Amino acid sequence: MIISDMMETYTTISSSDPHGFATDLLALHLGIYGKAVEEIELRFYWEKREPVAGSARSQYEDFQKSIDKLPRVKFVKKERRIEVESVSANFFAEDKNKKPSKTDLKRGCQECLLALESIATLGKIAPETLNVEEMLQDARRILNQNIPDAAERKKIREQSRLVSRVAHANSMDFDFLVRIDESWALFHRNAKALLAAPIFWTPDLKGPHGTETGIGVLLEFARWNVTHSRTSPLKFLQQLLQGWKLESLGKKSEAGLPVTSVAKSVLKWNKESPELLDQTNQIAIALAFAVYKLRGSCPEEILKMGRAAVKRQRILQDDQKAFGAIGSRDLSMLEIALKSMAKRELISAGAAKILKLQEGEKALDRSPKQQLDDIDFSSDLQYCYEDLQPLLGAELNKLRTAFAKLPSNASNSRKLNCVEKCVAALNAISRKKSVSSLDTDEREILCNFIYQMGSIVGLDAEADYIDKWREW
Repeated sequence: MIISDMMETYTTISSSDPHGFATDLLALHLGIYGKAVEEIELRFYWEKREPVAGSARSQYEDFQKSIDKLPRVKFVKKERRIEVESVSANFFAEDKNKKPSKTDLKRGCQECLLALESIATLGKIAPETLNVEEMLQDARRILNQNIPDAAERKKIREQSRLVSRVAHANSMDFDFLVRIDESWALFHRNAKALLAAPIFWTPDLKGPHGTETGIGVLLEFARWNVTHSRTSPLKFLQQLLQGWKLESLGKKSEAGLPVTSVAKSVLKWNKESPELLDQTNQIAIALAFAVYKLRGSCPEEILKMGRAAVKRQRILQDDQKAFGAIGSRDLSMLEIALKSMAKRELISAGAAKILKLQEGEKALDRSPKQQLDDIDFSSDLQYCYEDLQPLLGAELNKLRTAFAKLPSNASNSRKLNCVEKCVAALNAISRKKSVSSLDTDEREILCNFIYQMGSIVGLDAEADYIDKWREW
């Protein structure tokens, strides 16, 4: 669930520092309480301590009239969002530029809790689709804790932003997404190398995260993964099924979700409960891709559930009775991706097959040289220091040329030798005192381009071979 905050005075609208810490905590630690609501927006109105006189008087009076009817709770069903508006009892317009103290943050937590408790007055959301009482119990536990020090609060803020950026990234146009460092950098380079078609990243109903269920799984896993990056995704799946009131599905298989793909059983299931079967398939597929996108690998038990789900979709498609059926080409793309996830050496081959399917039957079988030529270094180098851009671009172009000249049967040692020369030249640039230093942005951009080119020519996409020689 996405939790956001907003502060509004009679002249300004912005995020609220005193309430932001509370919403960061909630975004990270609230559980899963159903599918009816995806976002809760808490909007706080800050009055002035003294009435306004002069030319701004009219604007101030309009603001005061608008908040007389608060608090107000609204459920935007179509967008699965709850909006809570209330007047802050502790913060005023004169405080908007003040750095909040621990006492302020504690008061902000309490105001957020009161705002959340007002959701119980809605009475429009069925308990089976959003368990409000359970959510409020968890919110009280989360927000009644002691305020941590500044370093820990900064860490919490960064973790919370990761979750919101995943949500933002999945709503972007694919071609735009791959050029936005902040969002695209969230995902593991293996996923970016393998999942080479827009269907895997955008709100396409045929993709793993294009439906309400699919994006729900991705967002919930992204939030959970921030604090459980070394925990088995099966633990997450158990929580998800419990929160979505689908515990019965988890009881059908020790793996977490049913893995049956026998035609007779699938068709019987579809006849008895097509919506439940479709939801099961969506969850299984979405989870496998969510884990791979964020971790760069996926446990076999999760992949097994995903592959079984795709097989069931294929059976339903062949029988022409699929509920929300996915097309044959799209199913093939999912199958190739899931197979390639299991063996990292298949990443580049899997990506090539996916791109061919993406282009359709008349797809052009693009050579490695053509794929290398397609890379636009300037799209990301524009975010580097201006004096470094031509220097870095020149070395990347040299590596591209070196890779393009290699024979198709070139050994990995020859390919790595090309990378070593490129990294050595970049090391030399980093040691120059006459130019800007290679900072975080430059390091990330250079590594992404080098690994992208390495993947095209067949180098292991998961091996950190650049670090053997990198000094920057």
